[in-house]
Amino acid sequence: MVTATSFEGIAVAMEATFRDLSAALPHLHDALNELQVTAGDKPPDDESAQADRMETAVPDLTKTLHEARKADLNSREAESTANILP
Repeated sequence: MVTATSFEGIAVAMEATFRDLSAALPHLHDALNELQVTAGDKPPDDESAQADRMETAVPDLTKTLHEARKADLNSREAESTANILP
């Protein structure tokens, strides 16, 4: 049987998980930026297929990260609004 107390426990665990995720997103952003710089440093012969794939994949990952950070911000704003309402 699910009780109000178990729902509260689940809510607390979810809040902690989202706080951890929110704190990790900037670190992921930094790592992707560093990877983008590294991927841009191609070998002189410019024949590295791996570098080419990374060069196109990193911006896609960065876009997804920006969307995640925006969703995180929106959820925190919604939470703040919900905590203010009676």
